[in-house]
Amino acid sequence: MDAVIAYDIGCFPELAVSGPIVMAVDERLIFSFNATRLDRDGRKIDAGRAIVKVASCLAFKFGHPNDEALPGHPLYDRGFKGVAVYEVLESSWIADLARQNQVKFPRSDLAAWGIRHFLFSFHESTLEVLGNGLAVSLSSDSFDVIIKNMQTWLLDGT
Repeated sequence: MDAVIAYDIGCFPELAVSGPIVMAVDERLIFSFNATRLDRDGRKIDAGRAIVKVASCLAFKFGHPNDEALPGHPLYDRGFKGVAVYEVLESSWIADLARQNQVKFPRSDLAAWGIRHFLFSFHESTLEVLGNGLAVSLSSDSFDVIIKNMQTWLLDGT
């Protein structure tokens, strides 16, 4: 279980100052971070802020380890190596939640619901997300505008 692979969302967290912000309500999660991407010559360039929406978020974990303590993360030896974006295939976290859910709903199958396990490594924190997928956009708007747009999406889905 728990095979960690790189997952391409078109950008990745900025190494020195990732600056993640996480907001959530019941089944919605939205987060943002300072993003970089590679230019045609393979050089890292500023991409503004990434905004990631998870409309059907089942669960998330946010906090430590930071980039220096990643070797202590249980998925480190499974391919989770550094500041980047990953997907966890055959997730034991999804399997654990499915077992918990079957206490009340014996026929429930989280895999059939399309639940996936994503992993974002930032400079000072890690974010793990269980959801149906990610909607990623990049913005060069001011920080205040980005926060307001994030709040609006959380509250009314637009």
